[in-house]
Amino acid sequence: MRAFSEMAKEFPVRYPTRQAIWTDYHLETNPFKEYARAWGVCMAYHFDQGVSFQSWIQLVEQVKKWIESRSKLEEIIKFERFYEIGEDFFLQEKPPYDGGYSASMYEEFLYHRSCEPAPWFWRQIARLHRRVAGALRSLRNGPKDELIARIIHATFIKPYSHLFWRDDEGWAVYWPNIGVDDVREWERLSAT
Repeated sequence: MRAFSEMAKEFPVRYPTRQAIWTDYHLETNPFKEYARAWGVCMAYHFDQGVSFQSWIQLVEQVKKWIESRSKLEEIIKFERFYEIGEDFFLQEKPPYDGGYSASMYEEFLYHRSCEPAPWFWRQIARLHRRVAGALRSLRNGPKDELIARIIHATFIKPYSHLFWRDDEGWAVYWPNIGVDDVREWERLSAT
């Protein structure tokens, strides 16, 4: 496992954009083109804002494991792969603007009346919400479960920009909606 600085020597980065948890970069070239789904831009997410990457990735894995352990969710929700997980970064394809709509875009499109989703979208989002809400009832075993339930709700029930509708393929999530406070709470709960 290597650090971001080592990775950036092999794959030069550009266009840094500071976020609450990380700084994201475009890789100058995509070394993982054979895996690209949309337009093939690979991103590096460097955890340089004081948030533990290890704690964040643990939360991602907890959410993913929970979803994939429920067949009714696993059949309609797919996690987009991380091309590489390092000590303080991960690499992943940039979410497409033309390869699917994020769950947060529909409200904007409808408000501006610039796009109406396919009629079956509403059935699919209702099915997603129904299945997630039903499965969430099983998460009642303490503070860690409550945190995971909040993250799942923020990712799959509320509009979220990294949850994409893939038409007949269901839903693709790039990463769960995990904030700085969620990571800090996970660290506190894991220390006890």
